[in-house]
Amino acid sequence: MIKFINKPYMLKSKCLKKWLLGCAVKFNVKIERLSIFFVSNKRIQELNRKFLNHNYPTDILTFPYKSTKEIEAEFYISVEKARENAVLFSQTPENEMIRLISHGFLHLNGYSDSTPNQKRRMSIKEDEMINMFHVEQKASKHV
Repeated sequence: MIKFINKPYMLKSKCLKKWLLGCAVKFNVKIERLSIFFVSNKRIQELNRKFLNHNYPTDILTFPYKSTKEIEAEFYISVEKARENAVLFSQTPENEMIRLISHGFLHLNGYSDSTPNQKRRMSIKEDEMINMFHVEQKASKHV
């Protein structure tokens, strides 16, 4: 089950679900339960303070509940931070949110971004996932 809470209008649930299920196949995992919450900077800062002892907003928080090949997790994505990042990195807000979902998904699959090498590796995988999303979108438009 994949669920989106307060999803921005530019993201389509059906497309996101199909893409995430395709990513699960690629990474040889099963999505049992994944809830993605789109929240404000204020809310993500509260969660950072409560769970990570950080008193600032981040773009995403990932909470895994299982550490197996079966995904049970929650993502919290700051819509405000995603929009700020989109401007900063010359991306569309949609692409930035897809990148954040990819980022959380990769964390659930053992990827880390603690070192420069890990960040580069994760960025490459994020790009692969974003490309999968856009290939799927192009294919859907022609059907």
